[in-house]
Amino acid sequence: MQEFWMLLPVVSNLPLPGTSSNLSTTMELLNALNYHSWSEDAKVLLMEKGCWKFILGTESPLSERTTEKDIQDNKVKIRKDRVYSTLYFSISKEYRKLISDTDDGPKAWIKLKPNVKPSSRARIIALLDEFFNSRYGFGEEMGIFATKLRDIVLQLKNADK
Repeated sequence: MQEFWMLLPVVSNLPLPGTSSNLSTTMELLNALNYHSWSEDAKVLLMEKGCWKFILGTESPLSERTTEKDIQDNKVKIRKDRVYSTLYFSISKEYRKLISDTDDGPKAWIKLKPNVKPSSRARIIALLDEFFNSRYGFGEEMGIFATKLRDIVLQLKNADK
């Protein structure tokens, strides 16, 4: 009998269902050296698809006794899993390690925030330096230049929140 991970397709630049963005997932092929990172990626991808319960063996088939509440609870769980998987696949691999001990979207968000949000004094100084050293380049679109400046200003405004 083949192991379940050998049956999974390789996923590369697959758009996430239900999103209009170009957010994509990438997974390395399983090999002898990457089981841990691969298994985390596979778990989250299966959560996104609403299939992780099959791996855990907790997915029960619908029966005559299945209530509307059971169906709604399952839909909520799938949406919660989708929140986490969207966060997981929208961050770089080194930051995925920060949230690998949870599968809860809000907890993952809280864990990521202090590690990447520019709130240190050094980061604020770097943003100010970037702002004051910005120059409008020859041939550059004015809208693009204005957007860069607006982005820096927004980062500065939100730095201490």
